[in-house]
Amino acid sequence: MPVDKPKYDAIVVGARCAGSPTAMLLARQGHRVLLLDRSRFPSDKRISTHFIMRPGVAALGRWGLLERVAKLGAPAVREYAVDFGPLQITSDCPDDGLASACYGPRRFLLDQLLLDAALEAGVEFREDFTVQGLIRENGRVVGVRGGSKSGLSLEERAKIVVGADGIRSLVAREAGAQRYHDIPTQTGVWWGYFSGIPLELSPIWFRPRRLLVAVPVDDNLTLVIMYIAIEDYREFSAAVEANFMSEYREFAPDFFEKLAAGQRQGRWVGTGYQPNYFRECAGPGWALVGDAGSHHDSINPSGISNAFTEAELLADAIQAGLTNEATFDRAIRSYHARRDTRWLGHWHFITSLATMAPPSAEFIELLQALAERPQAARRFFAFFEGQAAELDFMTPANIAQIMNGDDSCAAQQQDALDAVTPSVIRA
Repeated sequence: MPVDKPKYDAIVVGARCAGSPTAMLLARQGHRVLLLDRSRFPSDKRISTHFIMRPGVAALGRWGLLERVAKLGAPAVREYAVDFGPLQITSDCPDDGLASACYGPRRFLLDQLLLDAALEAGVEFREDFTVQGLIRENGRVVGVRGGSKSGLSLEERAKIVVGADGIRSLVAREAGAQRYHDIPTQTGVWWGYFSGIPLELSPIWFRPRRLLVAVPVDDNLTLVIMYIAIEDYREFSAAVEANFMSEYREFAPDFFEKLAAGQRQGRWVGTGYQPNYFRECAGPGWALVGDAGSHHDSINPSGISNAFTEAELLADAIQAGLTNEATFDRAIRSYHARRDTRWLGHWHFITSLATMAPPSAEFIELLQALAERPQAARRFFAFFEGQAAELDFMTPANIAQIMNGDDSCAAQQQDALDAVTPSVIRA
């Protein structure tokens, strides 16, 4: 560690759904935290999933923020309905002690709420500030240099710099974080907000080379989404509205009647850039959290929930390192290992799903079993959400148990939960 005591214990670059919670948790532990963002808040995030799945909702509950999020106006989603064509599976969100609903607030509301919570915890925040590089001493990161749009340039130092600055993370690039498990973009996505579409659940339709989703959000709006196999994305994008409406008419005719009666609010939004990767997420004096450290196709909208979980994992590691500075680097490296253990199996399932390949005969058999066994269906959706207790759901042994009519696996679930839950949560 540097001999001179820096002004801050941590500098967090990026103040959205990964950065603000990380800063908040560290400040609540009594640490001096500087939070930086190049935007001015409130600020919308143009490309983003909106859905906070139950692991993320559970984190909001632990942080004392769930009631605030519920008041943003997005309806509580308490049921999934997934249409695979020949098979339909529905499942409720039981109150399992973690969370009993999901929420879909728009990002300019959610990000501001998370930032406000960080400020309440004592975080120092500078908006409209662009980080231009990292400061190094003796092979380790010790701070950042940057400036504001007003022309002010400065340097700030800390015991650790956290990159929460997204897919194109400057902190990752400057730190030399290597990418691995790198898979090219598999899907593109287009979406729009519609009024006049009453919706109490979040329906999902799997179709050949397409996935369609509708999510109720705040202000009585519904977010209507279409995922497109990347090979089709350019052609689809040449006539977004016509293709969007015609394919909803073809693939989800009952919902299309509601969609046609609704009214789009604002413009279409889309992207054909959805990389799939892990990055090294910890090194001497630096760490990455959220999309800066890993990203998967938003065909599984667990990005916000994943960011919340990683914020807890990283805050736990930084707290351990700051408590015993002799083992600081070891504590930060442990975060890297725990993050990979937490997500890797789930990430491989999602990237496989994003190929939009026709389901195998084995997967169809599994879906048939899930349609007949509500408890197993709940567990499948919990796995889809990335719940810690279900990380082993897709293992051959577990699938065999389900096919044989045994879907309990309670002991294994608790062991998996204990293995990946940060100590700051268990406490």
